[in-house]
Amino acid sequence: MKWKFLSITFLIVFYNSFAQNKSDFAEIKWGNTQKVRKGIMVKNVVGKDQKDLFILKSNTPIYNSSDIVLRGRYRYQLARYDHGLKLKKQAQIEPNVNGERADYEGIVQLDDKLILLSSFEDPATRNLTLAAQQIDKNTLLTDKSYKKLSVIKQEGFSWKEGFFNYILSKDSSKLFVYYKLPRKNKENDAFGMHVFDTNLNELWHEEVTLPYNEKMFYVKDLLVDNDGNAHVLGRLYKEKDLLGQVKTRRKGDANYHYRIISFYQRGKVMDDNQIEVEDHFLNDMQIRTDKAMNIICSGFYSNEGSRNIKGAYYLRINSKTKETDISSFQDFSTELLSEGASDREKRKLERKEEKGKDEELESFDIDKMILKDDGGVILVAEKYYSSTYTVSNGNGGYSTRTTYHFNDILVVSLNSDGTVAWSKLIEKKQSGLTYSSYSVAAIEDRLYILYNENEKNLNRDKDDTYVTLYGWKKWNATLTEIDSQGNMKAEVLFNCKEAGTINIPTLSEQISPNEIIIYNYRKKKGTVAKLTFKQKSNKNKSSTSP
Repeated sequence: MKWKFLSITFLIVFYNSFAQNKSDFAEIKWGNTQKVRKGIMVKNVVGKDQKDLFILKSNTPIYNSSDIVLRGRYRYQLARYDHGLKLKKQAQIEPNVNGERADYEGIVQLDDKLILLSSFEDPATRNLTLAAQQIDKNTLLTDKSYKKLSVIKQEGFSWKEGFFNYILSKDSSKLFVYYKLPRKNKENDAFGMHVFDTNLNELWHEEVTLPYNEKMFYVKDLLVDNDGNAHVLGRLYKEKDLLGQVKTRRKGDANYHYRIISFYQRGKVMDDNQIEVEDHFLNDMQIRTDKAMNIICSGFYSNEGSRNIKGAYYLRINSKTKETDISSFQDFSTELLSEGASDREKRKLERKEEKGKDEELESFDIDKMILKDDGGVILVAEKYYSSTYTVSNGNGGYSTRTTYHFNDILVVSLNSDGTVAWSKLIEKKQSGLTYSSYSVAAIEDRLYILYNENEKNLNRDKDDTYVTLYGWKKWNATLTEIDSQGNMKAEVLFNCKEAGTINIPTLSEQISPNEIIIYNYRKKKGTVAKLTFKQKSNKNKSSTSP
């Protein structure tokens, strides 16, 4: 049955007397509380102008542990707020091309235009088309006319299909569209790329067939710079096991290496760069381009396992020579490795040290790499893992439960020569999906980490016992500030009980050099708020780039 959109005229709006702002870091501006229907809540800011903010709402899950995309299951709405966070207009997004339903791919802002991206399949040929349609910023309605951006030829592939992905350049002047081509068994991997300007004029288009099987190459990240040069970061596996699957390690050694496939001069020049390292297991990598268009690669490495980390690395690929001219690997200090560790983890580290084995941190994933103005980087990671339990239900049956853990946050600042400037560990212990984890914003030369915490744990001595985050009434939306020297201070932003709502950190987004939109939710009621950070520096330009 077709889902009918509830007009904004009938939207029930709730007013709340929110808690007093307790932080000296930022001022908080609360919007009105609105009822959340059918699980459709704020997801991200998709555009803004001098008058309004444009916010996407959806019932897509906050975390999705599956790679399966159930396109028809999800619903999307576009909302227009003024900068005082008053809801002005809301409309359902129902992608439609030539009178036929299409699948939602995303919304991007190019100059002052909002563009809806959707895909549809030709029933005769199975070819998949990516379409672009402009959204009227006043009515929030989508134009019926569309522009065809890309086509994936799928005729002859009965069960395999391609897909689209896209990313904007840092200044939002270029749209990079990537598409995966379907391949038959034992065929070499292949993909294609388009780069468009803000008027959706195609600057260049290339298709590439790689010299290895598609099951051996995994695309990890895409990057397009402000000049339209595109980079594809991938992980190339060396061997399969007896079942035809790839694994991160084989016979104790890394079973993969990273490759960066770069396209310059509007796609005319291709450079396939293998990241060569010795005696190190690179468990993750992210890439950025600096002002000189050098490629900066950074992440964590290990000598044990794919999710353990022993230290941080920094590599720079020179834009002119295409060679790696800086390569640095820095082990973490013993103090950092033991900081925030449980008694059990400390005993484990001690046993490793006694046996002469490497001490490493476990289960950390990089979430963000922030490029500094001087060419250095800041890596932000979180300790994430899941635990599964099987319990008896008392009737001879069993049930399985999985708990997701979001613990300590690791922040590492690297200089432009790859040396470690400082490293900090923010201890926290959280479980569950909705209110756990964190977000990070770069404001001037400082970082701000937003997460939920018990106030007793803020700025505590290392020897003090950590107070478990239990019972939402004792939760606080918390900001931890880290300055350019690594000095750290935490403050309560607001108390969840007093506010009557709980912050969802992962749905926060930086919208300007000193503003963040945050989203808060409890008992089917959601509230948008804006944080405006106070200026501390006389600099005209931030020293970090989010």
